Amino acid sequence: MSIENIDVASPRLLVLTRRDPICIFFSLFITVLRQLRGKVTHVSFVDYLFEPIVEDLLQHYDNVLLLDIADEFNLSTMLRKNISSINIDLKNLTDSKDLISERELESRLLLEIATVIYLMEHPEHVLDVSNLEIDVLEKLEKPPLPGSTYLEISRSLILSITPYIPEITGSDNVSIDSNDFENILRIISEKVLKTRFHGIMIDTLLYPSYRVRDGALVQDIALVVESHFWKDEYINIIDVVKNSNVLSDKSMFYTCLSYVKDLNNNIQKILRSRDYAIDVENMVMFYRLCKILRFHRKWKEMKIVCRPRRGVICSASGTRPEINAKEYSLYSRDGIYVICYEE
Repeated sequence: MSIENIDVASPRLLVLTRRDPICIFFSLFITVLRQLRGKVTHVSFVDYLFEPIVEDLLQHYDNVLLLDIADEFNLSTMLRKNISSINIDLKNLTDSKDLISERELESRLLLEIATVIYLMEHPEHVLDVSNLEIDVLEKLEKPPLPGSTYLEISRSLILSITPYIPEITGSDNVSIDSNDFENILRIISEKVLKTRFHGIMIDTLLYPSYRVRDGALVQDIALVVESHFWKDEYINIIDVVKNSNVLSDKSMFYTCLSYVKDLNNNIQKILRSRDYAIDVENMVMFYRLCKILRFHRKWKEMKIVCRPRRGVICSASGTRPEINAKEYSLYSRDGIYVICYEE
């Protein structure tokens, strides 16, 4: 599943992927890259997998890319297609630069945003990437907290989801007077470890922030995009990318805060549950909970369920499930196992 599987030549390409900021920006990268070559690209999400819309789309596209999902689909229409797949990992993100010419700066920008979001959510790789080339984005020696360069530090911490900070993320009662990052890191570490999360999640804060030159912080971009997808609202992503203080807008701030509060409430529900199980209403929330809770020491005992469409169930856990004939594996990496099936 190397970058050779990224189709930049065929006239028409359908990309199936997940409602996840990394997937969204990587699919945008592919779309813009192909657009510059005069090629047509359509992106759709796998939570439509059992809907007629996917079957209809497949009638019009002979070439299909499965982006960061598994390929065990039994849809009859898929059998007649040229199907390729690629997983989003650090190697493929880095190697994808070879597909971009020197003049294609917008494609490079989208790829670098995807790369930084990946590292924000995979702290296990943060300390191994000192030689990573980020050319278009501007590096800041600041912790990658939302709005950390222009919001009060307490407001930045409230919106933090990578890492999620127990008793702080989504809370209305955060009072941290210190701007000394060492003290803040100590406070965060105590909260994280007390709630039985692995300390590796704190490594995320050792990675510097990046921002689009004269534009937004990458962590702001990811949070804003995720919050709007959670509400299923339209958002012009390029406008967000260009806005250097996007969270200074009260409406935008409270849209993000509403999402983070719901996230916090769901995490607290599952941690207080005797059986560590929870149902959520939205696939964006579903994937974000997976990413956070995989750092919890009880992750293998947890289960998250979402019903994105009538008659469809998606289930995630830290234990590899036994998949029967009616079930389809959508994702199985980073200690996260997701299956989806029709009831």
